[in-house]
Amino acid sequence: MDDCIIFSEGQQPFIKKVSRSSTHIEIYNPVTGSFDKFRFHAVLKGRMTRNPQRFLYAGKEKTDPYEEWDVWQHIHHLNPSPVSIS
Repeated sequence: MDDCIIFSEGQQPFIKKVSRSSTHIEIYNPVTGSFDKFRFHAVLKGRMTRNPQRFLYAGKEKTDPYEEWDVWQHIHHLNPSPVSIS
C-alpha cells in the first residue's frame, strides 16, 4: 500500500493508502452519496539524483489535478511517503 494524495473538488486534499494494482480508486462522495472514480498520476522529485522519489496523487475521472492544484505545495504540506521506483 502506498500513500496517495486525493484531489477532490470542494474538499481539502487528503492522503489515502492505495494499492497500485489498478489504475484508479473509487472514493465516496458525501455530497452525492455515491462513489467517484479517481485516476492515479505521479510526479518525480530529484530525477537526476541518485535517490529519485515518486509521489502518487489522484484526480477525478481523466482530469490531471496538476493543472488545477499546486500539487507540490500539498506534497510538502501533507508529507506523503514516496513510493518505491522499481
